Order: sequence, then C-alpha cells, then structure tokens
Amino acid sequence: MANTFYVERVTKVEPAFAALGLTVDDTDRRMWAILPNFDETGFSPWAGFPTTIDGRDITGLPPEAVADMIAGPEGGVVAMGMLDLETEQVMVRRLVRSEANQAAVYRENQRPLMLGAAVFDVILAVALVAGGVLLRWRRFDQPVAMVFSFALLLLATVGTTMFWERIHFPEGEAMVDAAWLALFLVGIPALPNGRYTPSWARWFMVAGPVGGLILGMPHSPVELSETARVGLLAAAFACVVIRFRYTPRGIERQQMKWACLGLAAGLILYLLSQVAKWVVLLPDVLGTVLVVLIWAEFILHRSAFTVMGAGVLVALLNYRLNDADAAIGRSTGYAVVTGVIAITWAFGAAWIDTTLTLVTGASNPTLATGLSTLAAMAILAPAQTRVLAWMESRFQRALVRLRDLPTRLARLRHHADPHPVADTALKAVVEGVNATQAALVAEGEAGLRVLAVHGLSEERVLADMPLEADHRKLAVRYPLRDMDEHVGWLLLGPRSDGASYSGDERRALHLILDPLADAIRLTTRRHDETAALKSVIAAMEARVARVEAERTVTERARRPARPRRQPA
Repeated sequence: MANTFYVERVTKVEPAFAALGLTVDDTDRRMWAILPNFDETGFSPWAGFPTTIDGRDITGLPPEAVADMIAGPEGGVVAMGMLDLETEQVMVRRLVRSEANQAAVYRENQRPLMLGAAVFDVILAVALVAGGVLLRWRRFDQPVAMVFSFALLLLATVGTTMFWERIHFPEGEAMVDAAWLALFLVGIPALPNGRYTPSWARWFMVAGPVGGLILGMPHSPVELSETARVGLLAAAFACVVIRFRYTPRGIERQQMKWACLGLAAGLILYLLSQVAKWVVLLPDVLGTVLVVLIWAEFILHRSAFTVMGAGVLVALLNYRLNDADAAIGRSTGYAVVTGVIAITWAFGAAWIDTTLTLVTGASNPTLATGLSTLAAMAILAPAQTRVLAWMESRFQRALVRLRDLPTRLARLRHHADPHPVADTALKAVVEGVNATQAALVAEGEAGLRVLAVHGLSEERVLADMPLEADHRKLAVRYPLRDMDEHVGWLLLGPRSDGASYSGDERRALHLILDPLADAIRLTTRRHDETAALKSVIAAMEARVARVEAERTVTERARRPARPRRQPA
C-alpha cells in the first residue's frame, strides 16, 4: 500500500500548530510541526526535525519517550529546538499545550482523513498492478508494452516507506522510484510501436537510466530532483507530441492521442502538486487551509503518475481509441470552465469587497464571498454549455457534422435521387462513428435494394441481411421508419478500434434516423414515380413510333404505281 505510512505521518505532523492546539509565540513560523497525542510522536520529513525539548537532547530517543517529554498540563509551555535543514541552524519554538483541542481535532478530522487516504492509496496501487498485469497479458509480444508493464508494477510500490524501514533498507524506496522513472523515460518516446521518432529521441535510452540513477541517489537536493524529474518527463512528452503531428490518420494516431492526453494531464497534476507544496511552506498559511493544501498535494502527487500510466495503458491496449477526441475535448472543456469559475469567484470577491469598503467605509468579506459565489454559480451553466460545445466542434468535428446531417438531408430530399442522398448520409455516418463497414438498404414492394455501401460489396450486404445476429458482418441495425412505414435499414459493422459505439455516437445516430427515413422515402418514391412515368412515356413513344411506321407502310401500299416511261 504505497504511501500509507506517509499519509499517516503527514496527517499527524504537518497541520498547523493552531489546528492541533499548539500555538507559536512568534510570527516566524516554519513548517516545524509535531503532534504529541500521547501515543506516538512523528517528525516532519520536509523541512527539519526536533532536536531538544526544554533544553534536553532527544536525539536517538524512541517516540514514546519523546511523547512523555512533551506531555504536560493544560496551558503549559514546551520549548522545542528545531534543526533547519536548509540553514543547518537550531531554532527554539515555544509551544503552548492544549490537550482538549488537540484531541478533538485528531478525533474528528485526522482519523477519517487517514482512513480515506489509505483507501485512496490502496485503490491507486491495485489499479496500477492490474494495469501492469493486463498489459503483460494482452501485449506480451510488444517490447514497449513490456517496459511500461514493469514500470506500472514498480510505480504501485512507490511510497512504501514503512516496508523499507522494517527491512532496514531505507534506500529501497528511492531505488524503486528511480527504476520506474527510468522505464518511463525509455518507453515514452518509443510509443506506441517501439520505434523512436524523431531520431534524437534515441538518446532517452541513455538519459532515462542515467536520470533515474541520479534522481534516486540518497540525500539529493529535493528542489533539484523535482525540477529534473519534470524536465525529463516534459522532454519525453515533447517527443510524443512531435511524433503525433507527423502521424497520418488511423489507429496509431489515435494511440498517440491517448498517450498525449495521459502525459499532459499527469504533468499538469504534478505541477499543481508542487505549487500546493510550495504554498504550504508559506508562513501565513494556517488552520484548515493548510490541512486542505497538504491533502491536495498528496492526492495530486499520487494521481499524477497514475494518470500518465492510464493514458499509456489505454493507448497500448488499443481500447476505445476513437474516444480520445471526446476525452481530450471534455477534459479541456471542464478545465477551462473550472478556471473561469475560479477566476470569477476570486476576482469577484476582491472587487466586491473593495467596492463595499469604498461605499460603506467598512470591509465585509463574508458578504463579498457570498455575492461572488452567486455570480460564479450564475455563469456556470452557460459557460459550461458554450465551452463544451466549442470543444466538441474543435475535437469531434465528424460527430458534429453527423448531427447536422438532417439539415443537409432537408435540402437534398427535394431534388436529389436516392443514391446521392444515401451516399451523402452514409459518408457522414461512417466518418462520425468511425465504422469500418456500413450500408443503407431500402425496402419496398420490389424487395431489398442497396442504396449505398462502405467496406463491403452489394452482394455481400444482401447476403448478410437474413443471417442470424452472431454471423452478421453488419451486426448493428437501425430500422428506418417514416409515418409508420418501414422504408429501409441503416446497417453498421464494428468500429475501427473494435469497441462498441459510445453513447454520444448512438444518440447522434438516433437523431438522424427519422430525417434519413423521410429523405429515403421521398427520394425513393419520387425516383420510382419518375421511373414509372419515364417507362410510360417510353412505351407511348414506342407505340407512336410503331403506329407511325405502320401508317407509312400502309400509305405506301395504297399509293398507285406511276407508269414507267418508255424510251424514245
């Protein structure tokens, strides 16, 4: 269970002194936090650790002994010496005991948070192990899949501090962290088929192991390590983006989209976790805000690399590749909406509070926050609708064109023949839902007639119609009915990625069924009537021609012969 011990330590150590019933008697507060809950004592792993209590050295003492030294009467003062790891100087912090407040905070807030964090951590670890095993099982013949399979399995174990400490090998966690990072850096530029593109991406076969080895070295500077990690991952991500731009349309391009989505989202989450970690260290961050930021940093950090692995996993498993555009558009849309709402709320609260101060002469943060919240909620629905619609038009153009098909059919049905109408409709359907095979079949008194077909021959479509569902090439069938009259069928084969049709695609198909049936009925009826009229006209013309021919013959027969002139 990766990071369970870390969660327990952060929960009990990092929250502000005030939230735990301990108050600092000066304003130069650093992230020195200790929780004397009289059962155990933890030390902050981030910035420093206690060295003395009331002038007595506590180096090497067990947690129980330290807890006994901190324990004392309500309102008592503890003089705690803290070693600053950055300046290597010892500073004394005087803390006031408040046992009741501390116990209440721990009982009401910390235990549920610890349990939730442990469950969250276990879920991520199980998901990573399942992804690694699935990748090994389904793509055992692909080297790049094997690299990521081992990387996901190693990533599931990162953060198991307690395990490595119990086996007296604390360097093991750093080694595992370096190993999965090295595998990621080697595999990302080779997605999805194992070929490094562009050519300079081959350097990651060296940069990956070397970078992982350097970052995994004990006692390496944290800031340098995190910066180097982000830089190497960003460079590997740049390789994927470059390769995506030069990849033609098809399955491989869809794989690259999923990989780009996972890597980009993971990098953003990781950067946000670093921002939260930086904000936590600010001296003015206290109380509930500090606790929220600590947990946000933990969740974002743990989710970042899991999201990266998920994107790569979907790409390599070829699972629902055609949904990449929808996932990218919606995730980007929701991110934009969230940013708009956050900016509106923050700037609105500041502007309203400033205005109230100028008008009334007194600040009212509560009223400003309430009015700003109402304004943000008011623009939420229209902003979400417009942003998501724009994202859909940008990333799912074929699906948008499919939804607009009824408008085009309304124009075509009045003057076009059924075959051009069917060709236009079937092309929009194939592009909109990524079908490998499709057909439009009209059904009337004369029987079945193929109006348009994609990926199959007309003979194969007609032969496929009476087959059982398990043996059909075109297994997805939509009946076309207009005014309770059955006019034909829309037949679809599998998607190009082998997955079932998504909810958006099925809704778009249902949206066009009635207009398509109406267009086929009108154009087919007009075509049949025109053909019948042409047949009648042709028959009449033939009859008139025959009558004219017979009349000519009769007139010639009745005409008296002229006497032949005798030669002189």
